[in-house]
This record gives sequence, C-alpha cells and structure tokens, in this order.
Amino acid sequence: MSYGEELMLEMLIQNALEEQKYGETVNRLWGAVSAKVWITAENQTVKISNMSDRHIRNCISLLKRKLPEYDDWFCDIARNYLALFAAELQRRYPQKDATEGFYDNEEDDFIESLL
Repeated sequence: MSYGEELMLEMLIQNALEEQKYGETVNRLWGAVSAKVWITAENQTVKISNMSDRHIRNCISLLKRKLPEYDDWFCDIARNYLALFAAELQRRYPQKDATEGFYDNEEDDFIESLL
C-alpha cells in the first residue's frame, strides 16, 4: 500500500469515527429531550423541572443565539428544548385571569419577558 493510499484510508477511518460520534451525540441529546433533562457544559444531567428560572432563561438565550449555527439535527433538538423550557416556565407561572391584574397583552408580555 502506498503512502497516499495509507493516508486516504486513515482519513476514511477518521471520518467514519467522527460520524459515529456525531450519531451517538445526536441520539444522546434526543434521549435527554425525551427524558426532559438538560445536559450541562460539565456533562451533568439536570431535570428541567429542577432548574432555576435563571438557568432556564440562560439556556433559552444560549439556544436562540446558537440556533443559526446548528445543522438540521441539532436545530430540531434545540427547538424541542426551547419548547420544553417555555412549557416549564408556563407551568411555574401559569396564565392568570384578566381580573387578577393582567389585561389584554400584558400577560403575554410578562411571559415573553421571562423567556
């Protein structure tokens, strides 16, 4: 086998390993979304229901900021996380009746300010 063929074989093996790692990462993230857990930068898992409001808002900001950089798979995962985070904030701060102090769009503006 020539040196060029050897390099080409090494590149093919490296690409296959990277694709396998990418697939494992995507599967792990989909599993995390399904389990409603967030994977932190330190590779720890945290239930979304146990996250602080500030942590959720920071995650929302991160995902919205990074969304244009993601490929289709990660974009779908990010959108699912955004929906989970929004649902968690809605659960914590349920919509109130207009007779309780919010009128028209004020409540929507309040909820949006939390996101």
